[in-house]
Amino acid sequence: MLYIIDAETGESYLFDDLTPLSEEESFHYVALPSLPNVSNSVDIARCSNTELAIKGYDFGDAPNSYGTSLSINGAHHQVSSHLYLGIQPDEDLIAQFYPSSDSNYEGDDDQGISFNTVSFNQGATAFVTAQVGGFLTGYLSAWVDWNNNGNFDDANEHVISNIALNGGAHTLAIDAPNEANVTEQTWARFRLNDEPIDSAQGLGGRGEVEDYPLTITSYDTQESYLWYPSQGSYATLAFEDRWPNQDDYDFNDIIIQYRVGHVQETITGKLSRLSIDIALQAYGAGYNNGFAIKLDGIPSSSIDTQNSYVIINNQYQASVLEEPDNPDDEAVLIFTDALKQFFSSECDNGFLRVDPNCDLDKDLTLQATMKIKLNTPIDYPEHLHPYLNPFIFAAPNDAHGFASPPSRSLEIHLKDFSPTTKANASLFKSGQDQSNNASVNCGVENNCNSYRNSTGIPFAILVPSPWDNLIEGKSILSAYPEIEGYINSNGSSDDTWFNFPDASKIYSAIEE
Repeated sequence: MLYIIDAETGESYLFDDLTPLSEEESFHYVALPSLPNVSNSVDIARCSNTELAIKGYDFGDAPNSYGTSLSINGAHHQVSSHLYLGIQPDEDLIAQFYPSSDSNYEGDDDQGISFNTVSFNQGATAFVTAQVGGFLTGYLSAWVDWNNNGNFDDANEHVISNIALNGGAHTLAIDAPNEANVTEQTWARFRLNDEPIDSAQGLGGRGEVEDYPLTITSYDTQESYLWYPSQGSYATLAFEDRWPNQDDYDFNDIIIQYRVGHVQETITGKLSRLSIDIALQAYGAGYNNGFAIKLDGIPSSSIDTQNSYVIINNQYQASVLEEPDNPDDEAVLIFTDALKQFFSSECDNGFLRVDPNCDLDKDLTLQATMKIKLNTPIDYPEHLHPYLNPFIFAAPNDAHGFASPPSRSLEIHLKDFSPTTKANASLFKSGQDQSNNASVNCGVENNCNSYRNSTGIPFAILVPSPWDNLIEGKSILSAYPEIEGYINSNGSSDDTWFNFPDASKIYSAIEE
């Protein structure tokens, strides 16, 4: 830290954040009380009876059992005008933990997080808004003491993990567990740091820490929760991305672990929110593809865009609703328009987890959570499947075997599901596709006959459980022999075909 003293007036300044040659704001200073006994001297010395306060840190306010004071290595950050929570940076001389006042120096440091509900309900989702200031990218982490035992050390208490946020307001969701203790006061801690941070205690870099008392109320009987396939498990989506042309049918071009949570009003049955989680399991495609969800029967105008978002590998994106041609068009939610931007595999062809002889890619991850809020709860659409209408599409500038890149116009959905308004209808009944009805509204009308070849084999499948994907180039017809009976019976028999693989054709990573 740099102190500068005016030799004529005795005015002193503490410069606690210097960034030489920065094109942005390059310093932050605090005016200190004027120093006595300074009179036009070039050789400046601090008077022995003048105390210069140590400044430049922000502390939390929760009880000290949560790791708050400096003496027990409590959470503290370097105060900076480059990155902070709220409307201005906050500096503390010491940690004034509860029940002491948290109004320190200039302003109240509880200004960066606002809660959209007065309490958290057991088993419910609460929305919070983080106001990030400055011009650096910050990483927000948060902890909630769900069992009210005076620390943040228990399972599920690290509720937000290093989500990258730029300046502005960001709405985030926190899911309270069913087993959270009902209490009038427990605590939450939010840490914004210039680099990822995983501990609720200790020194951080530039940023701030803010602690908040919370109330947890009993299970919210006004809402009910429906998960597909369950809150604790994933289904599996598998796509062939060469539609409408037939390929090797190994169904490992894109493998996505997938689950959907529906939140409904208990009394009315109306749908108010959706929570969609995905994880990329494997990628055996040479082409680059995007991933999206169509909400059959739900118009785009129903989506609360201000409180809907997606987090991909901890990167926050506020824009999830695809711009419709008409507000009455069914809502399309975009996770990403190019999955390959999130991983780079050193295995053959850049594939991900489809070659059991290559373990260079086994630790690569792509995980995402999408939170969708409706402007007002709506009548639950009669034909909305619990797994919605997921699909892949051609990434921008990827030719996908065509003379020119088809981009969003090339969509691949599950068998007998409807395309969006942006799909190229001329691709149906071309190549190997034998769709008889692939209209935009056929899903609502429940009469789709789409995305299938002449023998009824689809171009995308949904397995209602975790599923072992195929080795590159192995046909699903030989790797899972019972699938033919399932296809030929139109799903009335052999509906557990995915449990009986030929193990020699299934991917498994090399063991250490």
